[in-house]
Amino acid sequence: MQREPLPRSQNPPGAQAVRDGALPELRHYWLAFVLGFAGLIVSMVAGWQMNHWARDRDTERFVAECRLIAGMIQQKMERYESALARLRDVCAQHGGEVPTAVWNAWIGHILDTGINYPALRVAAVASKQTNTPAGPEQTNGTAAIRLPVSQVSSQDLHEAPPRGADLAQEGPTRPSFVPALDESFGWVSPRVWRVPRRGGAITDGIWFAIPLRADALSKFIAWQNRGETDEARVRRRRAARAEQATGVLVAFLSGDRFLAEYNSTNSPKPVQVRLFTSREPDSNQWLNPSQPPPSAPLFTYDEIMPWYGRRWLARFSSTPVFEAGSIRYRAWLVGCIGALLSLGTASAIAWQTRARWREVALASQLREALGRQERLSRDLHDGTLQSVYGVGLGLQRAQRLLAKRPDAAAGQLADTTLGLQRVVGELRNFIRETDPAAHEEVPLGEALQGVVSHFKSASEMELQLDVTPGADHELTAAQSLQLLNIAREALSNSVRHSQARYVRITLSQSSGSIRLEVADDGHGFDPEEAQRDGRGLSNLVARVSELGGVHRWETSAGQGSHLIVEVPK
Repeated sequence: MQREPLPRSQNPPGAQAVRDGALPELRHYWLAFVLGFAGLIVSMVAGWQMNHWARDRDTERFVAECRLIAGMIQQKMERYESALARLRDVCAQHGGEVPTAVWNAWIGHILDTGINYPALRVAAVASKQTNTPAGPEQTNGTAAIRLPVSQVSSQDLHEAPPRGADLAQEGPTRPSFVPALDESFGWVSPRVWRVPRRGGAITDGIWFAIPLRADALSKFIAWQNRGETDEARVRRRRAARAEQATGVLVAFLSGDRFLAEYNSTNSPKPVQVRLFTSREPDSNQWLNPSQPPPSAPLFTYDEIMPWYGRRWLARFSSTPVFEAGSIRYRAWLVGCIGALLSLGTASAIAWQTRARWREVALASQLREALGRQERLSRDLHDGTLQSVYGVGLGLQRAQRLLAKRPDAAAGQLADTTLGLQRVVGELRNFIRETDPAAHEEVPLGEALQGVVSHFKSASEMELQLDVTPGADHELTAAQSLQLLNIAREALSNSVRHSQARYVRITLSQSSGSIRLEVADDGHGFDPEEAQRDGRGLSNLVARVSELGGVHRWETSAGQGSHLIVEVPK
């Protein structure tokens, strides 16, 4: 079929568009689009890589700075601890009643040397005295402990304990130091105390107390008596240490002075440090509250360090000074400059394409009489006609397949349908699993049921779970996770080591506690020996301690094992 030639008076669309001032179609700008899009992608990737590299570099620089400061803090802690230990030995030799001349001679090494120990503000020693109450106030003959101050030295503090003050009684600026008597080495006040200084200023700090024993090694304290529970052992050993104590040495350390060289306001610092008396940071345990941390720091780092049996937490925060030294701004430069170059190149190519398109449109107007109909015929033959022919070949092939193997085609169609259904099902499951709104906190009872079901499929023993209704309702997510891990560890030990045939897990509650029990009929074991040989029982004991609860094992050879854990609500 031939097309009739166009009249010579009719112009091609390109020429008409040029005369009307219209722009070329978007498809003519494909090269500009491709180059511009590729340039933007390359710029974004380069900027992202630069930012990632710069952030890693900043992280390494920040961690190195924090570890350097943490080492300096630990050295300072060791220096204070060593100085107090030397003073403790002197006080212990005199049983707490230190002569003034001896006290002044030794205290000069600490309080009078401000350049070495600038944060230590108070040092006092008190001898232990025991009085038995009489009259109607007497309770079972219980002895009342008094700790009268015999010697004291102070720097700039109005509220230092005077001589004769009873340190066993809590004051407005100090705690009671009776709990320090039953410690092995030292005791730290559980919170920060505020003490007035001369001139009306207030200093925040921590009280330390070190028990004094004239000859601590001469009185041996048995680790554990026969048939004694862990709780009774702890009470007995603490009571024995308190009985051996002859006095107490106390010291007050200023938190602001302790961290002054790291958080100085006189010169900008790249890192700001806060020190907490516990590894769990709390506003009441913050040693230097007068120096607030930077708002929204870019980097933070926590370092845990021990001192007198307490796990301290040093929290480091990056300051604007540190963040100003970052080279992450180069990532923005790379991305922005790359984007501008890409857009400029794409604009230049688009402008060139528009000019070339105008030339083509003008040339096509000149070649109208010579080849427009021939060109349209060639396009029709090489484009549309070939596509239609291809469709015909496809239909013929489908017809031959259906005529020769209809059963195979039907089977394959059924298999494909089933496969599609399976894929749809898997996609639905995946969408359900990855939807954050579908995740909920699982109660401890349901979590224990999942653990029991898992072990049932992996072992042949009989497992039973008894959960008192509502026993897990008042537990927090952290408590539920700890109890779940305790039950999982105990159950795993029963399955793997006890050769038991029956295991029972019980979760119940009382008026003030939650009770978890795991019992089996296996061959039993020695808890102390098992705790020394592996980490499982040590981890279990640590989890119970973190929950503030108690536990005990009821086990013997051939009689099975029974774990009882009680934690407060």
